[in-house]
Order: sequence, then C-alpha cells, then structure tokens
Amino acid sequence: MDNARGEIYLIRRLLSQDLEVARVTRQTPSGARSPAAKWRKVNNVHGFTFHAAYLSKQAAARRKRDDLLYTASYRWRNLILFKCFASWKDIWTTKFRTMAKPSRRLNALYPGNTGLRNLGNTCYMNAALQSLSHVTLLKNAVMSASTVGPPGALLWELKHVMQRLWSGKYAALSPDAILAVVWQTFPTLAGFKQQDCDELLRHLLDSMRSGAASVVDPPLARCFVDALFEGVVVRTITCNRCMHESSTNEMFLGVLSVDIPTPHRVHAGRRRRVATAHCSMIDCLATTFAAESLQRDAQYFCSNCDAKQDAVKLTQLGAAPPVIIFHVNRTGWTADGEPDKIPTHVAFPERGLDLSMIMAAPPRTSTVYDLDAAIVHEGRTLTQGHYTAYANNALGGAGWFHFNDHRVHKCTWKDVASAQAYLLVYSQRQTNSQPRPHGSQCCEASVRATHGAMDSG
Repeated sequence: MDNARGEIYLIRRLLSQDLEVARVTRQTPSGARSPAAKWRKVNNVHGFTFHAAYLSKQAAARRKRDDLLYTASYRWRNLILFKCFASWKDIWTTKFRTMAKPSRRLNALYPGNTGLRNLGNTCYMNAALQSLSHVTLLKNAVMSASTVGPPGALLWELKHVMQRLWSGKYAALSPDAILAVVWQTFPTLAGFKQQDCDELLRHLLDSMRSGAASVVDPPLARCFVDALFEGVVVRTITCNRCMHESSTNEMFLGVLSVDIPTPHRVHAGRRRRVATAHCSMIDCLATTFAAESLQRDAQYFCSNCDAKQDAVKLTQLGAAPPVIIFHVNRTGWTADGEPDKIPTHVAFPERGLDLSMIMAAPPRTSTVYDLDAAIVHEGRTLTQGHYTAYANNALGGAGWFHFNDHRVHKCTWKDVASAQAYLLVYSQRQTNSQPRPHGSQCCEASVRATHGAMDSG
C-alpha cells in the first residue's frame, strides 16, 4: 500500500492542536473561569451576541480544523478502500499474482463533490449553495468575474465558497463567512431557526444583482445576474363584451412559483385543497398558466366599455431566462384553515422540459431546459424538516450526487426522480447545439472555464 504520510501527519497535527485547545480552554492553573465556560455563558444569551460568539474567529478556527481533519480522514479511508478493492480484483483475475503499484495515485476527492457543514439548522442555506454552484452558467460567470465587490460582500463570499467547493481539496467545508454575511444582509434569516430555502434563494439573487450591478463596467451594462435569471411574465385580460385586451408585464428574477393541480373539496363549511397522489411538471405549468375567468365579484373594469364586465385573464411567459428556478408551491390548508404541506409527488424531467406551451409569442431562443439541481424538503410541514439537494456534476461526466449537508453520495437519476421536489433548477439548452452534458457527457469549454477560474482565484 502507498504510505500517505501527508494525511497521517495532518491527522496527528490536528489531533494535537485539538488536545492543546481543550487543555487551554478548559483548565487554568488558578482555577478561574475558563474561556470555554465563558463561551457557554454567551451561548445562553439570545440574540446577535450569541451569533457573534458562534461566528467568532476562535470558533471559526476550530471548525476549520475540523474540516481539515474530516478531509484527511476521508482521503485516507478512501485510499485504503481503493487499495483493498484493487487488491481483491487483482487476486481474483490473476490467481494470486503479485500486484504492481499503480503508476499514479487516485484522487480521493473530486471537484464539486464537497459537502457543507450544518452550523445549526442551516441545511436550507447548504442546499441553496450547492444547487447554485452546480449551475454551470452561473458558476463560470461568478468564478471568472474579475471584480465581485469588496471582501465580505455577498458576491465575494459566494465566489470564495464556489472556488473551495470546486477545488477538489476538501471533503467538507464550514460556511461560516457566508453565513455571517447572510445574517447581516437579511436580518429576518438571522439565528438558528429553520428558514425557507425559497425565500433565501430570492434574497440571494436580489443581493447578487445589486452587488454585480455596482461593479459592472460600464455602469449602464447589464450585469450577469440579470442576463442569467431575469424573465418576464405577461398577464393579458380580455373583455368578453368588446374583446378589448389589456396587458401588463411583470419582471421576475430567477424564481418562478408553480402550483400543484389539486382539486377543491368543501369540508365543514371550508373550501380546501386536497392533494392528489402524483402529477407532472407539465401539469403544474398548465395549472399555473391556465386561463382564469373573471366573473361576479371579480369582474374586470374595461376602459373601452367604461364598465365592469366579465373577462378572461391569461398568464404567459413573455421572456424565458437562461436559468429558471421553479418553486413547487406545496402550501395547502387543512379543514380547520391551518396551513399544511401538500405531499403530492411531482414528476420532473432530467432533460427536455419544453416551455413553448406557456410562451406568449414565438421565442427567439430555445424553450427547452435541462435539469441542473433539485432541492428537496423532508418533513410533514413546511416550517419544520430538513433540506437536501441533488445536483448534476457535469465536470468530467461525474453524474448525479446527493448533498446532505457534509455528507455527499453518488446517486442515480432514479433516486433524483423519486424525490419530493421543492425547488427545481433548470438551464436553457442552446438552440444550435446538442443537449447539455449530463451523466457521461462533458462540455470541454465549461471544464476549461472552471479550471481557469480556479487557477486564477
């Protein structure tokens, strides 16, 4: 077996550091209160004092040592397993022939397959970051950007996280810095309470747009966030009497909510949504963009008739962005009027989601989209549970992986398709090219751009 002295040395050094930290922080010769006890006292304080202590330099340094120790152990374990399997295969095929040492060492880690530690109900942020980092268009734009704002800005921290996730050097990372920026930028998300991943993604895209727009040169140029995520929803109301049409355009950035087609039933005097067993993404799009009849109390005031009239409201997609994040609206209501989670399984395609059925006019670009990532919420209610992410690693044709905080596992498309999706990240397929690389295919340009960005970073 290869003697990986680097990994052994790293493990010993980190263990000795941890023992030294434990001795210093928990024992004092004078018997005075130790720093560890002081930190536990701060730990009981509710509010930003606790957040500051948790994200202090000392706490971040301890978690960084844990990351290095976990990475070294992960690499050492994988190398041993590889040698064991290689030896078994060699014995089986050559009947106890002496095995020669391999010409090169196998990489135990792979770019893009780095986990993110859960720092306390932060699974929603981990799932969002993993999904965004596996959108090839966004990853290349962020990592190749020469200016992403000052250190400590959200876009700067996002680039730093992506560089480390795709460096192939870590089995897991502690996202302390970007968590601190998220808490500072969005005070409603501060603390260790479970948050909505959809809400975080919307906040992140808005903040990324502001950060990218502030450093774009020239100032009037369109930033890459708008170029990738900005779309238009067209709402048209047609008067049934005079057929006069009135249209409004609404811009959206990245996230587009779709409804699950659920029948309505009346129970105990209340009208509620009842979940069906399963449906498809096409069913959700058809439900969301279906024509709506405006009658009775919902009549439309027609400016041409100068009176309220029955009308038809039609919602369509005016412009489809290169990257769309579909938010599957799983909010339902119980018979008592309490919010509930709709458990319907929504079938979604890996490739070839065609949005032409909801377009307002023949588009100039492709309406076919391929899946980059899927965020899953596990739990009976939307306010409690656990977020994980499935993402396609197109670098080298690695395929699909399941990201459960710091744990990363190889999976199949069947595993992804059977998941209860909450957020689906799709990227537009180029009109004059083959389908984007999935599974066994790989885009050489994306690989070159990614490695070039990592080398420059």
